[in-house]
Amino acid sequence: MNIIGDYNIQGDLWIIKPLFDRMGIRILSTFTGNSSIDDIAQAHRAKLNLMHCQRSTPYICKLIEEKYGIPHIRASLFGIEQTSKALRDVAAFFGLEDKAEEIIADEVSKVAPKIEEYREKFEGKRIFIYQGAPRAWHWVRMFREIGIETIAAATTFGHEEDYAKICERVKDGTIVIDNPNSIELEEMLTELKPDIFISGLKEKYLAYKLGIPFINGHSYEKGPYAVYSGLLNFARDVEKSIFAPVWGMIRRGDAKRND
Repeated sequence: MNIIGDYNIQGDLWIIKPLFDRMGIRILSTFTGNSSIDDIAQAHRAKLNLMHCQRSTPYICKLIEEKYGIPHIRASLFGIEQTSKALRDVAAFFGLEDKAEEIIADEVSKVAPKIEEYREKFEGKRIFIYQGAPRAWHWVRMFREIGIETIAAATTFGHEEDYAKICERVKDGTIVIDNPNSIELEEMLTELKPDIFISGLKEKYLAYKLGIPFINGHSYEKGPYAVYSGLLNFARDVEKSIFAPVWGMIRRGDAKRND
């Protein structure tokens, strides 16, 4: 099998690959995380392509399917629900359903107690997501699994399909916008007052200036964030951001100035 559209951000691939190894599936090539020309050159020998980034690589999977007859499965390898579905879908293709269920049960049992602790800490917290198109809808369910609900979502280069997926995943009343500029972002952050904002580095300092906790969803804080164990890293970094003592100091300072 090939994994198309994973870029091994902070070692994501290094915790994704062992799950498929345990299932008995050999990863021939990854496009392009932690890969080489020699690895990519043998991609046509695979039986299946797993499409991870569903915005940057659909055309690649389509071309490979047209030329070499290799089918593809769309997948999200973030969070418990989405990772489990990806494993089940791949297992169904190869006839390894029992093995997949064994791996899922084992991995979930390792992370579930700690995730429940985070859910209690994050109860009532709200997130504004501004990411590349697939991440904007990947993160919705991932945040929900740790107890945080999305109140606004936006992307810069999302297609109609991406916005449809966002809307399928968020609750009624969630604000969803396309390609906001800095002024619009500031207005949303000021008006909505989310408990945390996830975006890329260029939005980081806007959030900080407004006194809003921030997490980098592009290149991560201290990942990897993929699959089951990565969800714990993700939740840890969210906790560190939301409950950092500095926010209390900033808000107290604002109150004194207002007085």
